[in-house]
Amino acid sequence: MPPDSPDPDWSTPKALRAWAEQRAGAVERGELDRKHIPGDLARLARETHEVEKLEELSAEIHAIKSALRDRVEGR
Repeated sequence: MPPDSPDPDWSTPKALRAWAEQRAGAVERGELDRKHIPGDLARLARETHEVEKLEELSAEIHAIKSALRDRVEGR
């Protein structure tokens, strides 16, 4: 990549996965040589997906607990 290329956005699991998917696509299309990307790109993308799903599950658990608490307290 050219030296003036913008830094990748790795601020969230979704952004990291999008970057990994874009890089993998560029390699498959022949736009980038494999030496320009991390060797564990698929693992990285999978792990970010798992983190995102765990975050969603945690939010759902919180919502269920809150609903149960409201029900017990008669709200």
